[in-house]
Amino acid sequence: MIGSVECINKVKKWKLATCLQYKQAILHLYPEHLRRYLADHPYLTALFRGLKDVSLLSYDFPGIDLQPALDFLVALGDNNQLTLLGLTRKLCFLLGTTGFLRPSDLERVDDARSIISHEPLSLKLVVVGPKERRAGRDLDEKFIEELKKLRKC
Repeated sequence: MIGSVECINKVKKWKLATCLQYKQAILHLYPEHLRRYLADHPYLTALFRGLKDVSLLSYDFPGIDLQPALDFLVALGDNNQLTLLGLTRKLCFLLGTTGFLRPSDLERVDDARSIISHEPLSLKLVVVGPKERRAGRDLDEKFIEELKKLRKC
């Protein structure tokens, strides 16, 4: 069973939950006393612990085109020229677009892995150990934000 679960995980790229269901289906083919013995077997336990801890899931997306958002901000105009309603709209828009970074995420930004690029002007922040988890594992989150024309806003 260990060999088949490991093979299926590598070849078919099954997720951990699918492998766990596969394990349960195989275990139910055995009588109760053997089922308990196999489920608690150190090799099987080590295999599934290894599958859980195999790697961080990446949250790395390709570059996101923020040009429409930046054009919208520029179209709103200079802060000094805006009405109270326009300034409120601009503030709400900026808070909405940058709200993905919670204070706890900001504490976890890895400066050594963060990249500031000048052509095109962009900022890449890597949040290490974020609160979000996927499939029971930590995510290695990478947020990409183009900053071109942002200074004008």
